[in-house]
Amino acid sequence: MDAPLVTICCIAFNQESYISQTIEGFLTQKTNFAFEVLIHDDASTDNTAKIIRQYAEKHPKLIKPIFQKENQWSKGVSPSQNFVWPKVRSKYMALCEGDDYWVDTNKLQKQVDFLERHPDFGLVYTKTKLFNQQKGKLISRKSPSKMHPEGILFYNPIPTLTTLFKTDLMKSYLEMEKENINKWPMKDYPMWIWIYYHSKIHFLEETTSVYRVLNTSASHFTDGEKRMDFMESSFDMTKYFAEKFLDNNKYLAFLEFKYRSLYKAAILYKTDRHKKYYNFLSKLKNKKLSTILFLILFERLYIRKLYTFFLKSKLIRR
Repeated sequence: MDAPLVTICCIAFNQESYISQTIEGFLTQKTNFAFEVLIHDDASTDNTAKIIRQYAEKHPKLIKPIFQKENQWSKGVSPSQNFVWPKVRSKYMALCEGDDYWVDTNKLQKQVDFLERHPDFGLVYTKTKLFNQQKGKLISRKSPSKMHPEGILFYNPIPTLTTLFKTDLMKSYLEMEKENINKWPMKDYPMWIWIYYHSKIHFLEETTSVYRVLNTSASHFTDGEKRMDFMESSFDMTKYFAEKFLDNNKYLAFLEFKYRSLYKAAILYKTDRHKKYYNFLSKLKNKKLSTILFLILFERLYIRKLYTFFLKSKLIRR
């Protein structure tokens, strides 16, 4: 059986109220190529698995379900990296979780067209709308989807549900970072960073998807301490890549940006951690000042040595 050009990977757990809308967003895609959908249910205790089975029975060539008898996430096992991504056999893959959904029927076609025309690019993403489930309405996205001028390490502008990327890059990332990926609670951001430094990323300025904001989401904790734990884990991960890919000046700028963000967040979430980050910022400021003074001193000494050298050379020639 020939492999499809695109595989859509979907992770679901206890999302009976949303999963149909998610799957319908896949089924309505208009493409001139074949694609398939891998849907992983992580032992849901509601009707999520039942709904997935119903769709799989109606579309057996398109929807390939994966059902767990025991919840893997609670055991520290990533469903995506261990059960779904290894089954991908297509050139490209897209991600969308079971509570988000697509609203552009040409999403995949537009993204495939771009990557096919630009082989030096490895990932393309778009804008997304936000739907506040508690309020039951769409809200405006606060953070821009454009890349930070200094790069992806400063913040993540990529909404996972909007992406299409090369499968080979995913496989290379898993192989190269296999000793680290299980340490990071976020599974998509480190892969975007890796792709950013090994390929090119394109932002398609169109809205293709809707991200459902739920209080249970890992990045939307209502508890301030848990929110800070998540942000600090994200910082540790980005710091790992910053040490690998940034020069000294950019690395110092990265640290200052991150420490300042953590400092503001700690105040916003009313935790005592802001004191720690204030001290980090003070030390960093002193370090940057010392570096500048050193460079000035070095420059003056270097110029003085050059002047002495040319002066001596002139005297010798005379």
